[in-house]
Amino acid sequence: MHRMAYLEHIPTRPLYHYTNEAGFRGILQSRELWLSDLQQSNDPRDLHMGLATLRQIMNNIRVRDYSQKTGDTLAKMIMKITRYFETDRLYTTCFTPYADNINMWREYGDGGKGYSIGFRPRAITDMHGRIYQVRYIDDDSHDDLYNLISEILKPIEIYGDGIFHSIERELEIATALISIAGSLKHITWEYEHEVRLTFAAGDNRPSNQMPVSFFPDEREMQWKKFRTRQAGEKMIKYHSLPFGKFVGQENNPREAVFCVLLGPKSNLSEGDVKKILLDNGFSSFNVSSSTCAFR
Repeated sequence: MHRMAYLEHIPTRPLYHYTNEAGFRGILQSRELWLSDLQQSNDPRDLHMGLATLRQIMNNIRVRDYSQKTGDTLAKMIMKITRYFETDRLYTTCFTPYADNINMWREYGDGGKGYSIGFRPRAITDMHGRIYQVRYIDDDSHDDLYNLISEILKPIEIYGDGIFHSIERELEIATALISIAGSLKHITWEYEHEVRLTFAAGDNRPSNQMPVSFFPDEREMQWKKFRTRQAGEKMIKYHSLPFGKFVGQENNPREAVFCVLLGPKSNLSEGDVKKILLDNGFSSFNVSSSTCAFR
């Protein structure tokens, strides 16, 4: 199955992450990005809408296109995907191709007082996780998704219950379906053109000691417990992952930052931001100020 069939995205240009001053300083000092539990995102429909849409379309495919026998196999797959989201979580951090967008400053850039950090593509693609271009949907979007999901499910038509006898084949289908559920967002957020870095992990250590991911050099990444942070009245679960080009056995962040834009209401000067970058070991970057203006 072609990786792009399930929305995996390979960026070729810098991607921008908007944050407040504390987040900006923390990212540069730790050389890590925080991936937060998608179920606790700023849009309460995230994931819930994606999973509901996925299940609805899979059930429609089962009724319309499948025989009783293959339909039963598909019903088992629907149950497995549902159980996955009951025991495991998707952690994400978000980017956009837009370096200087007034709506992004308002929503994610601390009302214009924050910063837009532009990361070089390799700094993101060498991180542990999958990168997806978010697909924005409404009730008129189901036809395209129907065709995409039907294509992903074709092995069920061929192998029936046999897909569950091959871990590789089952995982390939399940990963594709999970990625779709985690990559759908309501069309009212389309202005973001969001790209998500997603990391899947359970709340509890796997009983079979299976790795949760693999490093670029194919070493196994073992399970680790999530961390928590306070956000208003909520405690948010998150994982922190290093960014930067993978060299040797670690991510090297030195040239990870392509540029930083200061928000239109930033309290720091361009000189302040350059000094923070240099003091934290970054090089080969540009610093400039937003051209947006708002009250």
